Amino acid sequence: MRKFNSGSEFKAGLGKEEQTVLFYASWCPFCRAFCPKFEKKFGASEKHSTVAIDEDSDPLWDEYGIKAVPTVLVFKGKKTTKRYDAVPGVGLRIEEIE
Repeated sequence: MRKFNSGSEFKAGLGKEEQTVLFYASWCPFCRAFCPKFEKKFGASEKHSTVAIDEDSDPLWDEYGIKAVPTVLVFKGKKTTKRYDAVPGVGLRIEEIE
């Protein structure tokens, strides 16, 4: 699993392969519970990425409309093909991610 520290680094890494990308924040209790499950489910695959970008430090969250974390987006090339948004105050269940 790859991790990116900036939106520009992440966007440069988007290619033709499908990528499942996790947007999360280290301060979020729902993310702390979700991230190990995400890594267990997708960690062995080279086509999956973890994107760790704080909403205050990079405009990528605004660009992709991230309103609550964790949020998972699936990309094919530079296009978003699937989206799994967290429910504010509840989070996201790993069982929802295909």
